[in-house]
Amino acid sequence: MTSMVRTRVDMWLDPYSHSQNMAEALWAIGDGGWFGAGMGDLQSHHIPVVQSDFNFAALAEALGIIGIACVIGWIAMLVQRTLRLSLAAPYPYQQMLLVGFGSLWAIQTFVIAGGNLGLLPLTGITLPFISYGGSSLLINFFTLGIVLRMSSEIGHG
Repeated sequence: MTSMVRTRVDMWLDPYSHSQNMAEALWAIGDGGWFGAGMGDLQSHHIPVVQSDFNFAALAEALGIIGIACVIGWIAMLVQRTLRLSLAAPYPYQQMLLVGFGSLWAIQTFVIAGGNLGLLPLTGITLPFISYGGSSLLINFFTLGIVLRMSSEIGHG
């Protein structure tokens, strides 16, 4: 394995020994509990690059399990509606584009949530519509605009 891949796998297998960032993210998630610690002084501000790589952990600390379930539920609803819209699309190109956008959002959410929870190795993928980053936000809102435009054309708006 290359050194970067080995480092990421080591961080995933034993975050408390190999990754201070991952360990602090897991502590932040644990601090959130069921209802969250609120939006005040949170421990997640100690995590480097919390605004892009560990914002799922920061949301879990602030909103708790119930709040993060609502965020994931909102993204799941968006994916489900996009995939349902693809079934009504008259042209194969529209169908594939809508399935691609829905899959993009679902996979991104799954990978970043799994990485922040320690279930998957961290990859640096952003959480759709939430992560700080100009290109990520721009592309996600651009794809959402395309989905909304297609929805109005298909008549399921």
